[in-house]
Amino acid sequence: ASPPAGGFARNDIVAQQKLNETAKHRIIGLTLETRPDLITPKTIYHMRQMGCTRVELGLQAPDDKILKLTKRGHTVQQFKDAMYLLRQAGFKVDLHFMPDLPGTTAKHDVEMYKQIFSDPGLKPDMVKIYPCSVIKNTELYKWYKQGKYKPYSEAKLFEALIQMKLATPRYCRISRLIRDIPATDIQAGNIETNLRQVLQAEMAKRGLKCKCLRCREVGHITASLHHIITTSPKLFVEKYETTGGTEYFLSFEDEK
Repeated sequence: ASPPAGGFARNDIVAQQKLNETAKHRIIGLTLETRPDLITPKTIYHMRQMGCTRVELGLQAPDDKILKLTKRGHTVQQFKDAMYLLRQAGFKVDLHFMPDLPGTTAKHDVEMYKQIFSDPGLKPDMVKIYPCSVIKNTELYKWYKQGKYKPYSEAKLFEALIQMKLATPRYCRISRLIRDIPATDIQAGNIETNLRQVLQAEMAKRGLKCKCLRCREVGHITASLHHIITTSPKLFVEKYETTGGTEYFLSFEDEK
């Protein structure tokens, strides 16, 4: 049934949550996406009431000069503050990173991506890597037409993304790589809609492996079905430090 015109009241949400506890097909997670400067104890309380388990935040770049140039409206420290509050409340955090923004280079993008996993104030559970695309009727499009902004070459982006995949730790999932924008709408920047697949094929040719959580999942590996069924998985515990405390990442994996 459609929700009432005024939306669901708190009692309605609680009733649905109770139904979900014993439903045949259960909702096991709820992700909400917002800006880091909108994370406060009050918004965290409301998200927890709604049953949220993971929060997605758009950082774009851990560099205040780039954030100011692109008029992002928040600082790197505000992002770290949001991460700290969310960690204390037990949420998983998915960070959005955008290579090829104005004011950066391919080399700096790789450096910034590595910083995401070396800075204890960051270290997200998941990342989405969205290379910047120039779309018509935007301020960036005007900059592009005026020559104020020029994306770096496809080859440089391709190599930078390979370096980013190699720099991703085992506890982190690259949940998306490129945004699904129709190529016909993109005036400049990456237009390869299956870029992740192309990257994986190239990495395989070079004998390179991404060890992110998604690439290691059973559904994405090439082992035989017999191997998967007959192998006893082993518990691995990965421990790492963040500003919010000590994190423990648990996974059951093939021992090899």
